[in-house]
Amino acid sequence: MSSRFLFLSIFVFFYSMLSAQHPLSEFNKSTHLSKLKKGVLLVRLPDQKSKIAELTKRGQSKAAENLRTETKDQNAEIIKAFQTHFNFCDLYFIRPKDTKPILANKSTNITDLATKAKIDLSSFDDIYVTDYAYGHPAEGYERYNRKGFQILYMENGRLTDVGRDLFYAGVKQGFFSPNFSKSLQKTISKFNKRLLSGSKYFN
Repeated sequence: MSSRFLFLSIFVFFYSMLSAQHPLSEFNKSTHLSKLKKGVLLVRLPDQKSKIAELTKRGQSKAAENLRTETKDQNAEIIKAFQTHFNFCDLYFIRPKDTKPILANKSTNITDLATKAKIDLSSFDDIYVTDYAYGHPAEGYERYNRKGFQILYMENGRLTDVGRDLFYAGVKQGFFSPNFSKSLQKTISKFNKRLLSGSKYFN
């Protein structure tokens, strides 16, 4: 029984790793820098509604309220960091569930979560997406060792990976790191400078 459970756990682990991968884009780094500069970056902000609903269903109302507050505060910090430090390209904030409709039709009516204004994506030839999560390098199956922002490209009706290093920025956290807000601000500032310079090791 234990060996069967172990096999199932290993299978689920490797399947989840594989399913989390996105196919690698057909364009190289310099092409993506040019496309992103003239395009738009959509930052997805989760609302955790399903998790909150599940906690509430279990009678864990306090935990549900804490998650709701933490998610709202984190999203506010992400909006603040990008609006303050990111000017490499046009930028909007969307819900994760908006991704699929946009992939099907970029003229879909979408609302910017930061300004509450309607977004017209039809004027952009190239659309990129990111969110605060664990990223996966394009060339391997390992995960990045910290949560951060990995940029993906909407290509041929699907999200593709544009490569590692330059298009991924991790947010430092831990005992020797500044608080989340300061670390996030620093990360997005560096991220923007790296994209502007075209190099991970900008001057």
